[in-house]
Amino acid sequence: MLAPMTLFGAPLVAAGLLGVAWHNVVGTAGVLLILAAYLLVQTGRVSSDSLRWSVMNGIGAALVLVSLSIDVNLPAIFIESAWVVISLYGVYRWYRRRGAASAHGERPPSTANRK
Repeated sequence: MLAPMTLFGAPLVAAGLLGVAWHNVVGTAGVLLILAAYLLVQTGRVSSDSLRWSVMNGIGAALVLVSLSIDVNLPAIFIESAWVVISLYGVYRWYRRRGAASAHGERPPSTANRK
């Protein structure tokens, strides 16, 4: 029998989840974060060009990639990697717009909800 994976001596099994592997918990958290971001955009609570949208998607995709590093699925790795890169570009654009607005004496884009 294989010994369970550990991190700093602690077993990498989600406590209280009937032995669900840690990477499945991490990946599921990432999926839930991506879905929450999509729901927020669809309900008009967050703009698709907001910092919040890009960060939620980027972190969610990164968490899914952690899971995929254990249970390899190449098409899923490709799409999640692309999602991380696109999200990083969105964060870059947000900060660039913020800097341009400040340089022109305008109000920078807010992290608050925009419709």
